[in-house]
Formats: sequence, structure tokens, C-alpha cells
Amino acid sequence: MVIEPVVSIYGAFTGGRYKKLEDLRNCLRDEGYNAILSTDLEELYPRREDETEDEYNLRISEKLMEVGDVHIFVFFKSKIDLLLKLKEDPNIDVERLLEYVKKEINLNMSPAIELKTIYDMYLDDCIVIFYEESSIEELKTLLKGLMDRLRKTKKTKKIYCSEFRLKSEEDLKKLCDKFINAIEDCKQRLFYSSHPLVYL
Repeated sequence: MVIEPVVSIYGAFTGGRYKKLEDLRNCLRDEGYNAILSTDLEELYPRREDETEDEYNLRISEKLMEVGDVHIFVFFKSKIDLLLKLKEDPNIDVERLLEYVKKEINLNMSPAIELKTIYDMYLDDCIVIFYEESSIEELKTLLKGLMDRLRKTKKTKKIYCSEFRLKSEEDLKKLCDKFINAIEDCKQRLFYSSHPLVYL
């Protein structure tokens, strides 16, 4: 009997990015992989009456980390430069624009925290990291430090650096293929190793 790993996918939901993550999840499912986003767990773990929305999002994130065997992180490039250009438009709602800018500044904060948690707590799991082209310069110092540590740690068996672009259906298919290659590599090691496999 072949045990298929649960593939948890992490990334920012804002600015239309949830649809991109959803498309990637669906691409993996179409290929027979058990891929999930945190939103897929909402029916199984509904929000409790005493929970704030932020507390609920945290709990769902923790469940996603708990059930996953392969953890795929997608770090997107922000749209801050584009948003700041809109500031010159006399018809723009500046307060609303600043709210969008704040979200973009903290774009990769949640997946970065989830990555650190998995690195600390789920050492037997497989971690896969992809970052959008030109986004590596935007990643916060602590996240870059963690990625440097992952590259150097003796606990890992293989390191793979990959950048991606996601502007077309063809790009989506290429990234999905990269996901599949990483998952297949993980499957060869996941159930036979006491060490995590970390892709960077």
C-alpha cells in the first residue's frame, strides 16, 4: 500500500494571490496529489463562538502545519512600487491606498512565521520553498537568515534553489511541474529518513 503524503501549501492571500495558490492546488489535485490550503480545513474545523477572526486564522494555520507531510511555501513579490505610483493620481483615495501598501509591506509575514514553526517543530517533514522572481530582495532579514541556516544545516539532505514567475497559464503549469518534481523527490525520502528534506 502506497501512502500519499498530504501537501500543505502556504502563501499570501491578498491582492488576488489566493486565486493563484488555489490554481496551483487544483493543478496538483488534477495530478492525483492530496494538496490543501488552510481554507480547505474550514469545514472540518469551523470557527468557535469565542474565537476572534485572527485567533481562528491562527488555529487553521496550525492545523495545516499539523496535517501536512510536505510543506510548500510560495513567497510572492509585493506590488508596493506599483501602488506608490498611484499616489500621484489626484483621484485616488490616499487612505485606502495606504491600507493596501501596509498589506503589501507585510506580504510574506504569515508564511515566514509558518516556515519557522515547521522548521522548529516538524523536523521529519519535507519543506519546499519557491520565491517569485525579483522577490528575494524584499524578504525580511529574519526570513533570509532562516533560509541561509537551512542551506547550511546538517539536518538537511538536499537543497534546491528555485525562483518562479506567475504571469500566465504557461507559467502556472511550469510552477506546478516544479511542485510535482519536489513532491516526488520528497516521497522517495519522506518515509525512509529521520532528516527533513529542505528545498530552497
